[in-house]
Amino acid sequence: MQHVNSDFLTIKLGSDKTRAVFLVDVSKICFAYFKPETEQQTAKLVLDFGASQKIFEKQDAEQVYLALSHHPSFKV
Repeated sequence: MQHVNSDFLTIKLGSDKTRAVFLVDVSKICFAYFKPETEQQTAKLVLDFGASQKIFEKQDAEQVYLALSHHPSFKV
């Protein structure tokens, strides 16, 4: 789901009884790093906002990465 301002992105996280919504201003992200799940490690996504970081793991990492990868700001 995207708001009128295209810099804001709302991402639904979780499933079943555990649910959350992550609202992010993609223009504030300085650096994003995604490491997919392997046999040795769970998926991990790091969003660096300059002064702070947000780290997602497992299913949340994959959900946020997928939503961000479809945003026009992340097209390479």
